Amino acid sequence: MKKIHWILAAGLLLGSGSAWAQISGNQSFGRNHRTDDVLAGDDLYGYVVTDSTLAMNVKILLQKTADKYVLTLGLNQEAVTPKECNAKISERINGFLQKLKGIGLKKEAVFVDFIAQNKIYDYVVSERKATQIEKGFELKKNVIVTTSKFADIDKIIEFAAEFGIYDIIKVDYINDNTEEIHQNLLAEALKITAKRVENYQKLFAIKPVGNPSLSERFTYVYPNQQYKEYTAFESGDFQDYSQNSNYAKQIARKSKTFYYEGIDRSGFDKVINADSPEVGIQYILLLRQMYRLERKK
Repeated sequence: MKKIHWILAAGLLLGSGSAWAQISGNQSFGRNHRTDDVLAGDDLYGYVVTDSTLAMNVKILLQKTADKYVLTLGLNQEAVTPKECNAKISERINGFLQKLKGIGLKKEAVFVDFIAQNKIYDYVVSERKATQIEKGFELKKNVIVTTSKFADIDKIIEFAAEFGIYDIIKVDYINDNTEEIHQNLLAEALKITAKRVENYQKLFAIKPVGNPSLSERFTYVYPNQQYKEYTAFESGDFQDYSQNSNYAKQIARKSKTFYYEGIDRSGFDKVINADSPEVGIQYILLLRQMYRLERKK
């Protein structure tokens, strides 16, 4: 997921709202983990000078930590009747919520989402006949927890495990001030272009006329799009030399893991928070300015 604003010479319309990002959680097992195409086809780089125009292009990358984190935790409960299912799952959830109060999370920071209720079937085997029977019900719910402290995430997961809640579906990263981020990146880009105009005037003996035309692209990329997966192992070969072999290979389970790899920083005119090790949202501003030049006599 990424959101793009295009802004042309007529004026600047700044984006608003919250930027959402998703990172880690069990969702990593079912995603396409790269966004190599985020800048695909982009030609906003460098500068071009002709007899009548000066075009300048600037790329800025910002690595921004989240203001809030939203965890989605999944749990299920089996029982003979729907009423019993609901009573048992509610008991687990209420116990979990009481633990969350201990770290200062209020009721407003938690939402319980009903997902599904299904019948469960099993088989009764008698002699050579297997008869399917209704065994009970399964109830599924998600508990969605919001916190502004990254350190709370480990505690939330530990508390959840105490009540049999093991499925950490996802963690969403949120920034509330996307419009402010956009404005700040635009200001940084304009500073760079202003300095370049000054340098190009000296270098090429040119003189810009009037106000420049401007086009801009503002986009942000979420962490869940920037994970790669791998399985690391070395394996020996097995060769059976017997003539009448009934050997069967049993392949050992290899653990799959993931790692974060953000957008390649090469090609950017400025990278803000480049040395931050924390995974967050990456914001990109691409700016092009076109100046008319005074014709030489």
